[in-house]
Amino acid sequence: MLDTNGLQEPPKVPYENVAYPFADHVQLRRAFITINPQNGDLYLFSRDYEFLTRIRENGEIENLPYPEFGDPSNKFIDVTRDGRYLLFWDVSIGRVHRMDLETLELERIDNSFTHRNMYYPAAYLDEDGTIYAAGGYGFWEFKNLLIRFDPVSGEWKEIPAANRESLPKAQRGFLVKNEAGFHYLLNNYGTPARHLSPLLAWQYSFETGKWDQNRKLTRLVSTLQPPFGISVNDVSIFTSSYTADRQSGHYGFLSGPDSRDKEFNLLDLQNQRLFTVSVASLGLGSVFAAFYSEAHGKWIILGANEALASRNTMIVRTFHFDPDDPLFSEVTGRRSALSLVAGTLLFVLILLSAGGLIFRKKITNGIR
Repeated sequence: MLDTNGLQEPPKVPYENVAYPFADHVQLRRAFITINPQNGDLYLFSRDYEFLTRIRENGEIENLPYPEFGDPSNKFIDVTRDGRYLLFWDVSIGRVHRMDLETLELERIDNSFTHRNMYYPAAYLDEDGTIYAAGGYGFWEFKNLLIRFDPVSGEWKEIPAANRESLPKAQRGFLVKNEAGFHYLLNNYGTPARHLSPLLAWQYSFETGKWDQNRKLTRLVSTLQPPFGISVNDVSIFTSSYTADRQSGHYGFLSGPDSRDKEFNLLDLQNQRLFTVSVASLGLGSVFAAFYSEAHGKWIILGANEALASRNTMIVRTFHFDPDDPLFSEVTGRRSALSLVAGTLLFVLILLSAGGLIFRKKITNGIR
């Protein structure tokens, strides 16, 4: 494109003009964020502050009418794959609404009720509008259920697993679907120190109807900082629906204890490789969400600079993934802390045993 002087204009960088001001990090606490896969529009929704905002890639900010659901519960949000509707569904599973993004009309599309049985599960929206959810918390226990919302019947149904009891109980997490089944990254919430438990990698097979732990991936992801995924006490919540470069088979997710200490991780499922990048190297001091924009063919991270003058302004960074880029570090996997402790104890015991044998031998020789 030529400018008014007939010179070639530099190509525009998507989201480079995005600057979304907020009062403080509390304003985005438990805000829900998603991306429109068709055009890259970003949506932010908060029940606590009662706002629904659309941010265009050119930086334009539009406050949309706040949807009246008639109930006080928080909602996950996602845009359907065709870019036509913005879906809202209870974080405890149950009611599902959709907003037409042209007319902004809201309608309820489920034939269900508020379950209150799976608060804050890992969630994923499929091509055909089916919502999948795994884990969560309800009725004083964590869950290991896998369920789906059928957009045709408007009902939630459990996906049976022959060995469901072997799957650890969890909340939050990262759930994605492919042709063979599901990949599920989770912290084991069935343990007393659940917030410190390492990440685990499990997969569900449509062919066998069973869950199995992927031990190689577990060795890789267990090296990342716990806890992982969405948090009811963290800044922003988003599903794993648009966190994959489906052409290359790369899946991106955040890890780390809070918004100011997170890393972006990229998982190559086909080649069983894991890469990580510090968000600080992208010029961000805190991070709110990460997506893959199919509309732009880039990874995008929403965050803020730690500089005092700009820490309350959300900006967007975009990048391509290149395994040879020094920005990315490959995670090779290492033994867990428990394994290291066990190995050290075993080594000490061996030394003590060997020392005891030598000592007894010297005493025996001395007696002779």
